[in-house]
Amino acid sequence: MPARLFKALTFFTLLLSVVSARADFEQAVENYNAGDFSAAFSEFKKLSQDGDPRSIYNLANMYRKGEGVEADAEQAVRLYRAAAERGHALAQNALGVMYAMGKGVEPNDIEAYAWFTVSALQGNPEAKENADRARELLSNQRRASAELIARQYFENYVGRLEAPE
Repeated sequence: MPARLFKALTFFTLLLSVVSARADFEQAVENYNAGDFSAAFSEFKKLSQDGDPRSIYNLANMYRKGEGVEADAEQAVRLYRAAAERGHALAQNALGVMYAMGKGVEPNDIEAYAWFTVSALQGNPEAKENADRARELLSNQRRASAELIARQYFENYVGRLEAPE
């Protein structure tokens, strides 16, 4: 098979899978909004197995709320972390909330502040508010530790953090 034809077929196959995944995600959202949590859960679960951070985040929300599945805060935390580590800003904020509240995980103000900060750096206004509130509760030493962790998380899961000029 000529290389150009192989590349074209590979591109077309990839394009079809992306379009299909997008349609599946939109169907899952429609099912969720219609209150068909069982169907939404199944679709989000399928898509999350392919690593889609939006689906992982939505699945985490469903575990946290007990929608279409028995409520499981620990599973919600695991899924929020998986989506957060794929750069999903809403999941990063939600993970921070779980750490701040001690839901499904031991309370940890440093982790909460770090995840709020990573999400806020991506433009999430709710995370900015959460980070501001969390910052007030941290000593200078604990805040410095949390900021170092946030920087590492950002660089590992989002991208390079540029130094201010």
